Amino acid sequence: MKLSAKSVEAGWAKRAAVWCLKRIRSTGEDRPSACFGYGSVASRLPAMLIWATGVAAMAGGQSAPEQRVLTKDVTVRASLADVWNAWTTPEGIASFFAPKATVDLRIGGAYEVLFNLDEAEGRRGCEGCTILSYEPQGMLSFTWSAPPSIPSLRDSQQRTFVVLLFEKAAERTVIVRLRQLGWGEGEDWDRCYAYFDRAWSNVLDSLDASFSANVSIEQQANERRSSWMDGAVQVTAIYGENKRQEFEVTIPASRERVWHTLATTEGLAELFHPKAKVELRPGGVYSDWPGVEHRVLSYAPMEMLSATGSAPPKFPSVRQGGTWWIIRLQELEERHTRMRMSLMGWRDDDQEWLDAFEYFLTNNPVFMRMVYTELTGAEVPGGPGDVIVHEGVVDAPVAAVWDAFTTREGLESWMVPHARIDLRVGGRMLTNYDADGYIGDENTIENTILSFEPQRMMSIKATKPPANFPFKAPIENMWSVMYFEPAGDARTRVRCVGLGYGADEESQKMRGYFEQGNAWTIKKLQEHFASKTTTPAAGCDPGEGVVAVGIGRPGPNWVPGKPAQEQPHFGKHVVFLNEQESLGTVAVAAPFEDLAGGIVMIRTSSLSEAKEILTNEPFGRHGVVDWDVRIWLADLEGISVPAGQTVSAPQTPSKETDASETAHVPGARGSDRPGGRPPPAVGD
Repeated sequence: MKLSAKSVEAGWAKRAAVWCLKRIRSTGEDRPSACFGYGSVASRLPAMLIWATGVAAMAGGQSAPEQRVLTKDVTVRASLADVWNAWTTPEGIASFFAPKATVDLRIGGAYEVLFNLDEAEGRRGCEGCTILSYEPQGMLSFTWSAPPSIPSLRDSQQRTFVVLLFEKAAERTVIVRLRQLGWGEGEDWDRCYAYFDRAWSNVLDSLDASFSANVSIEQQANERRSSWMDGAVQVTAIYGENKRQEFEVTIPASRERVWHTLATTEGLAELFHPKAKVELRPGGVYSDWPGVEHRVLSYAPMEMLSATGSAPPKFPSVRQGGTWWIIRLQELEERHTRMRMSLMGWRDDDQEWLDAFEYFLTNNPVFMRMVYTELTGAEVPGGPGDVIVHEGVVDAPVAAVWDAFTTREGLESWMVPHARIDLRVGGRMLTNYDADGYIGDENTIENTILSFEPQRMMSIKATKPPANFPFKAPIENMWSVMYFEPAGDARTRVRCVGLGYGADEESQKMRGYFEQGNAWTIKKLQEHFASKTTTPAAGCDPGEGVVAVGIGRPGPNWVPGKPAQEQPHFGKHVVFLNEQESLGTVAVAAPFEDLAGGIVMIRTSSLSEAKEILTNEPFGRHGVVDWDVRIWLADLEGISVPAGQTVSAPQTPSKETDASETAHVPGARGSDRPGGRPPPAVGD
């Protein structure tokens, strides 16, 4: 039965009263001396106790009893990838949480965090806990044990569950929202709640402090993204290790109403079928249609719901299981709600799974529109979108990727056999994909450069397609913008946006053509630079690349009369060199005899890449050293160095500083070199 917006609103008012009581728990009692067995950290976070009534509907449409939700939020100065890795890798957990952990990132995989390694098995931490659901860099949910101090709950293995929501607030700023649910009733459960009320505050403080200390464990996956608008629904297909789909729409309705529609038996019955059923608990039934039964994986009231997926009978392998979905709700102004759904668990090695992936890309926007119409009584506004977006992370610094797009040599190294480019506003980019052709023949593609910002953005418009291009009329209204931004350690995020697609049939066919073509372009670019990312062999032979020399001379902030060890940012400078050494980038680093500056030799693929590397060097970034970077044509065959070490010129310690004084520098490994000498720094 379809309801008008007015009748839905009236029915909602009669059916359910959802309210939240948020109070700051400041009892004045002492903070616990340990944070899950870790050292004491003073908490800065208020705890909020949410009582949700009438939101979780159980079998038979009966409302669930009041439930407690322990809620804590913290804002962290770090990248989304870093914060995600902090919670999902043993190394990340050790950086702020506990000394040892086992994380098997899959539905049902282990999530065991061990705090007291000397205790007997079963009392070392959260042994036996498992992952309920996850969305890469978006959501993580897992079961959680009671502390050993409450044996009645611990020994009977009565567990709560935790939901972590990750939200990028700004560049390198992430909001982490923690929700703990599944509390029972009674004195022991009250004690358990009070324990975690304090302990989670300490944990989140420790997370914040770990990033304040500039701890970084960022590991970004190589992903390609294709995004477009299906009416008012934004659709994104993400290809890579965690292949998935995302759908997003803004609904002019309160978050309570959207939650009721999706997370209660009554709401789901109005949306799909009278026999729909929701048991809102991990492992509970979630059935939107007779014969189709999902299982609830996890949830956080009003914010997140996750359940197992299914598929039509024509996809029997997919139907048997393996996929799961997550719906996130964000409250906006003026009683609007952003609803975002992610579909996870896709395989990429079977044609049935590939076909099902395309099927759901087309049909899930239909579901999003159903929710919109159910809540508003109106059709989703908007027609076919006029924008497509493709995105991927490339294993190369921005300067190298920019050169690959904006120079003849770069374009011919990976994209086309023939290219010419005149990089200026109004200049032409000429390409030819035919190896037997030439620039100027009928298969030459002419793009005009509309605008550009070096190493940041370039916009082009096709002004002459090849002779056999089938969409000559609609392409006259279309243009493309490419964005380049740093994505961590010598990596680049490339984003290609195609604009100007119309709603007519020919434009939509052309759009499908470029969806495949642009995805191919991102993939080829990733493969091109991935082939260059290899472990360096012994010695300084740069292979097919070049050797660049960075000559560092005192800059405006160099302190005269002092050696490098006493210059500002020296510690960061050494850490930087050690990191580049481990990547096989820095071959040699040595000072000048007069201690005023020094030299760095870099294995690289181009001059621009070498300059990009030294752009991030702390001495240069802070004006301590001015770098002059050049390509060196010398034969390095005579220099032989064990892999992973650097070479320095013979040195005599200065009066101010001897070799032993540099051995404490963070990142310097004195044991790697004769006499305990750490890898040299510029001016060291």
